Amino acid sequence: MTITVSLEALIELCRLTDRRPLLARAQANTEMPSDVLLDYSVVYALWPDAAEPAGYGLLMVEGFDHYVPGAMENVGVFMCRDRAEAAAWFDLAHPAKTPEKAQALAA
Repeated sequence: MTITVSLEALIELCRLTDRRPLLARAQANTEMPSDVLLDYSVVYALWPDAAEPAGYGLLMVEGFDHYVPGAMENVGVFMCRDRAEAAAWFDLAHPAKTPEKAQALAA
């Protein structure tokens, strides 16, 4: 499974959420100009959450239900400020998911 994210959508979300460091990283991973510029096999969204044992909440694209230590090939990790922003990244990475489904998975 490959996740595709358009650069235009990333730029807009980065602009709205002040995620310029992530945008720079995303552009650095871009190989060829096209309508879809980012391809990830796995997408994780993390956000600070004191209620979680590790101190972070974790949201993964459906189909990847476990973290594989050391597996960093074609992995997108989005550091978010809160669960709502993580859900927005999740929806961008996997647009077939509705915000309601993303929120349910994040809960």
